[in-house]
Amino acid sequence: MGFWLVFVPLAAKAMHEVSDVLVIELGGQVIKLNMTLPFSWQSLFFAALSFSAGNLLVSILGPRIVLDHKDFGSFDSSGKTEAHLREYDERFNALDEQERKRLLHLAGVKISERPEIDLRNKFWKAYAIQNVSAHLLRWICSAFYAVGFVLLCEILYKQVLWVTSSISLSAYLHQLVFWPVLEWLAKWL
Repeated sequence: MGFWLVFVPLAAKAMHEVSDVLVIELGGQVIKLNMTLPFSWQSLFFAALSFSAGNLLVSILGPRIVLDHKDFGSFDSSGKTEAHLREYDERFNALDEQERKRLLHLAGVKISERPEIDLRNKFWKAYAIQNVSAHLLRWICSAFYAVGFVLLCEILYKQVLWVTSSISLSAYLHQLVFWPVLEWLAKWL
């Protein structure tokens, strides 16, 4: 997403310097290209900014175990041990008892009286708990993503309006392949 934060302003500046109509001569024929864009660069920039802000928040404040590892194989192949799992669990252990029980329930983790022996099971337990934590972060990131999505929908809506306003519906219907068939049917009906 950081790419779009850099690309959009540069492209907008470049397009601002280009004239509205570009004339090209090919094989003796003059072709005129309309270089104006039917959408707002500002909307595209703020959509990119919203998506980038959401991604930045997740990458900074998201649960480390979820961001660092997609599965146990990733955790194991990176040479991490049970000590690393304890580091991931520090945030969970700092919560009050009621919040811990709620997260365990949301994660679908059964509370066992006997300690886990298998590192794989410990990993997935820690992963599941951390994956359902950070509700406020989820809501804030969802809001940023929603704003970006609404801005992209605005651009799409304006594009559709621009296309539909630039064509004549009757002229378009006359160009359809099946138009003669419709005329023939209209004579019989």
